[in-house]
Amino acid sequence: MKPLLDLRNYMLARHFDPSARCWLARTINEETGTIKVVPNAYAPGYTLELLRLILTIQVREQIAARKLGIAPRFHLLDHRQLIALDCLWGRYQYQRSFMALRTWKEIYEQGKRYDIPDLASIPKYTEKDVSFRAEVPFADEEYFAAWRGFRNVEAAAVDWEDTTVLPNGKIVQNANVGDEFEIDEEGAALFWEFDLDYALNRISVLDNPSGVVHYLVGLGTVTLYKGSLGEWDRMMRVGNQAWFHGLMPIINDPHALVETLQAKFQKKEEDKRNALIGQLALFL
Repeated sequence: MKPLLDLRNYMLARHFDPSARCWLARTINEETGTIKVVPNAYAPGYTLELLRLILTIQVREQIAARKLGIAPRFHLLDHRQLIALDCLWGRYQYQRSFMALRTWKEIYEQGKRYDIPDLASIPKYTEKDVSFRAEVPFADEEYFAAWRGFRNVEAAAVDWEDTTVLPNGKIVQNANVGDEFEIDEEGAALFWEFDLDYALNRISVLDNPSGVVHYLVGLGTVTLYKGSLGEWDRMMRVGNQAWFHGLMPIINDPHALVETLQAKFQKKEEDKRNALIGQLALFL
C-alpha cells in the first residue's frame, strides 16, 4: 500500500500550492459581469497529473498481482468513473477533450508510467500562499448568447439538435435525467467496446472541451440529475467564456488572470470608444 500512502503525502504537500489551484470562481455577478479570482478546485494541470499517478499506481498493482497469481489488492478507477471524469472536466472546460480516456490509453495501451515526485523537492506551502483575492470583468456581450451554455452548436448546424425548454424559458440540450448523475453501466461498456477510438478521433484535443459533454449526453451514456439542466447551462457558460477568453493555460495563476482579463476588457472599451468617435466624425 506504499504507493497509496506516497500519493496521499504528495497531495498533502501540494494542497496549499497556488499553482495547483484553479483561481477562477464558478459563478459570476450577473449584474456587473465580474467574477472573483479566488482559490477554487484543483487546477487542470494538477488534476491531470493526479490522474496519471493514480492510473500508474493502479496498473502497476495489477501487473504485480498477475505475476503473483493473486487478485489486485485495490482498484482505484474503473471505466465508468473515467467517463464521468471526462464529462465533468468537459462541463468546466478544465481539460482538453477526453483527456481522462486519452490518459488511460497512454498508460494501459502505450505503456507510459508516471512517478510521484520527490517530496523533498516541493516547497513548504501554507494557507498564506492561497490568500490572494480579486474581482475582475469577465462576462462580455456574448456571455448570455444562446450558444454559450448547454447547447450543441454542431448538431444545430445540421438541424439535428435535440433540445428542451426549462421552466424559465431557456432552451438547452435535451438529456437523460434521473435521481442522480450517473454513467449507464451497459452504455459505458458499449461505448468502451465500440465507440472509444472513434470518439477520440471525432473530438480532437484542439476542440472546445464542452464537445465531450454533448457527445456523451447525446449518446445516452450519461444521465444527469433531474432539475440540473439549468445548472449545467450556467456552469458551461462560465467554462465556455473562460475558453474563449483563452484563460485555461493561466487558470492556475491569479495574477495572470487579473492582468489578462483587465487588459481584454480595457481594449474592448477602447475599441467601442474609437468606433463611436468614428461614427460621430461622419456628422462633423
